[in-house]
Parts: sequence; C-alpha cells; structure tokens
Amino acid sequence: MGVDDGGRIAEPVVVQPSRSVISVAEARAVGPHGQKTEDSRNERKIKHTQKQPLNKIQKTMVKKAIGLNEEGILIAAIPADGSAPAQEAYAALGKTYKDTATLEMAEGETVACECEEMDDPEDEIYIPGATTLKFSTSDLDPESCHKAFGGTLSADKKSWEAPETFTSREVAVRFTTRSGLEVNIGRAKLSTRINWAIKRNGYGLLEHTVKVLTPKTAGVKKMTVTDTTILNEPEA
Repeated sequence: MGVDDGGRIAEPVVVQPSRSVISVAEARAVGPHGQKTEDSRNERKIKHTQKQPLNKIQKTMVKKAIGLNEEGILIAAIPADGSAPAQEAYAALGKTYKDTATLEMAEGETVACECEEMDDPEDEIYIPGATTLKFSTSDLDPESCHKAFGGTLSADKKSWEAPETFTSREVAVRFTTRSGLEVNIGRAKLSTRINWAIKRNGYGLLEHTVKVLTPKTAGVKKMTVTDTTILNEPEA
C-alpha cells in the first residue's frame, strides 16, 4: 500500500493475469508452436472409446458356454432334399436329465509314413475324431417314446406301440446355452435306447446319441456356434 498526495492511504492495485496465461493442463495439451500434443490426442481417443455403442464393446467379450436354456435340445427331421429344416419343425424329445448332456469330439488318429532309412516319419496324416452329442431325457410317456422311436401313437396319445425294428434316423439339432450361445448341427444320425431304472431312487431315461455327419446339401453347415446376445449393427 502507498500514500497519495493528500496523505490518504491508497488502495492496493490488483494486477489481473494476462490472457496469455494458461493452466498447466492446457499447457500440456498445446505444444510450443500451438500444435496439439500427444496427451491431447490420447485424451480425445479415450473420450471416443467411451462413446462407443454397447453392442460394439460386447463383441470383444469372451462368452462362456453354460448350461441349457429353457428350450432344451431341439431335434428336427431333415427334409428329403437335405436342406435345413424350418424353424417350426424343431421340437424337444423331452426335458434333459441333469448332468447327461455332452458335446464331444473324439481324439483323432495320426498315420505316419515311416521308412527304414529314416529315424523320423517322412510324412504324417491326421484323421480327426467324430463329434458326438449325448444326452438323456426323463420323459417316458407314450408321446415321448413316439418322438424318440417312431412306431404308432394312439389318437388320444394314451398308448404307444413300438416299431418292429428300432432304427436310427437323420436329424438336425439346435440348442442354446444359458449364456446365449446357439449351437446348430446341420446333419446327424440320432439313435435312442431305453435305460429304465425300475427302483425307488431312480428314473427311467431315454439315452440319445447324435453323431455329426457331413451335410449333403450346399449351404448347410456341419456345425455352427452363434452368440445371440450380440446385436446387429444398424446399417449406415
């Protein structure tokens, strides 16, 4: 503070900062010649990522295969031309019994070309193992037996007559896990056997074996896995 000519104490003078003064954050974002720095570019990238739609972020997530959804394992007869069955043709053979469903690829076989003159094989051929779906259903009512074996079902669905011969049949298979993974098998051979435990603490089961086969028709895939939780991107 100072004293003016009249002997009064003068008010302190406050100096306002110049417009050229910038914050530390602004200084980091602007280079010595006014150009954008790497920090500012990275900040823009982070903001851009945060604005990405949820469906794009979901595509990078790994999905686990857990259990079955309420539809169960669906079976459909293959049309005579070998094409894919209609969606409404699929139906479950019954409720899947706990801990019986497995989809497994058998171990393959390696055939080596071995020569007397060499210690190691000259060539090697790998023959992959067959893929098999196995599961059991606990429904043994006449209609369920008819679905599994064929034969004759009465009009009122009260009784079932087994066929003269139990044979396997070609089917397509579809099931979806609780985590949203849909598995489709384009062509397979289904065979069923009865495993009826006639006792107090046991259930009668129908044991189904589905062996994956090569499709006969172009466009039909042997097996596909689709994540049904990923939304389709809107067209631009």
